[in-house]
Amino acid sequence: MKTTYWILAVTLILVILNLILIKNIVSLREYNTEMNNELKKAKDWNQKLDIIRINKVYEEKSEDLQLPQLFLLDAASNFFFIDKKLPSQKHLVLYISESNCEDCIRHALDGLRNYTKDIGIQNIIILTNYVNQRHYQAFQRTLDLQVISYNVNGQKLNLPVEILHKPFFFILDTDLSCRQVFLPAKEIEDYTARYLRDISKQHWKKENQSDQPLQKQAS
Repeated sequence: MKTTYWILAVTLILVILNLILIKNIVSLREYNTEMNNELKKAKDWNQKLDIIRINKVYEEKSEDLQLPQLFLLDAASNFFFIDKKLPSQKHLVLYISESNCEDCIRHALDGLRNYTKDIGIQNIIILTNYVNQRHYQAFQRTLDLQVISYNVNGQKLNLPVEILHKPFFFILDTDLSCRQVFLPAKEIEDYTARYLRDISKQHWKKENQSDQPLQKQAS
C-alpha cells in the first residue's frame, strides 16, 4: 500500500514539474518571440531614421539654390524657357526622373493626388526628366492628375538631392529658388502626407478658402 502511495505521489510530482517546465518553455518562447519582434521593430525604426537622416542632409544642401535656365518641353513638344513660361507665383514642384524606382514615383504621385484640392491644381507643376521625349509623352498619357507637367529632357536641375535618384518635392519661388525641398519616404507611413499637408496650409490655405463660394447668411 505504501509503495503504491509513493508511486502515485512521485508520479504526481513529476506531472506537476513537467507542467511547470512546459509552462516555462512556452513563456520563454513567447518572450523570445516578443523580443525578436521588438528587435525587428527597433531595426526597422533605425533603418527609417537612417533614411530620414540621409534625406535631410541632401534636402538642406539643396535648400535656397536657384534653378538654371532650363528649357521645358510639353507633351506636344512645344519648347519654353522656364523663366518665361512659369507665371509670377510660387509653385509646388514634383520632380520625377526616369532613373527613379516605379514604387517611389507611384508613392509621390499618390501623395500629391490626395492634396491637389488643398494646394490647388494651378499651383502644382510636375517636372519630369526623360531623355526620350516619347517616354515623357507616354507618362503624360497615363497621368491621372489634372496638373501641368513639363519634361526637362535630360537637363540637370543642379540640386544635390538629385544624386539620390528619388522623386522629390520643392517650392519653386518666383526667382527660381528652391525652398522646402523634400524627399518622400514610402517606408514611413504618413511622412509624405504630413509634408504636403503642412505646405498646403502654409502657402495656399487662404487662397483656397477664398475660392470657396460664400455661404448665404441666415436672416
